Amino acid sequence: MDDSPLWNNSCYQIHQQKCIQCRNCEPICPVNAIRDETVGVGPGGTVHVIYIHESCICCAKCLAVCPVSAIDEMYVNSNNDLRCQNE
Repeated sequence: MDDSPLWNNSCYQIHQQKCIQCRNCEPICPVNAIRDETVGVGPGGTVHVIYIHESCICCAKCLAVCPVSAIDEMYVNSNNDLRCQNE
């Protein structure tokens, strides 16, 4: 699986290599913007990716419940490039 983050919207990104798929973020989202997608079957079973849908309203509730800090806040820099707040 690709280790690059998913850049689904302008508020947050989920780093797949950090995500432990605890799914704490799914029920806390008031607009159901956290999605779980099956991307294949690997040696350990079904491979899932958790991502943030474009319907995200940037409420930050998912940031507060992630136990491994796999969700990063995004911003647009002066060159109109989308960047991670923690970079």
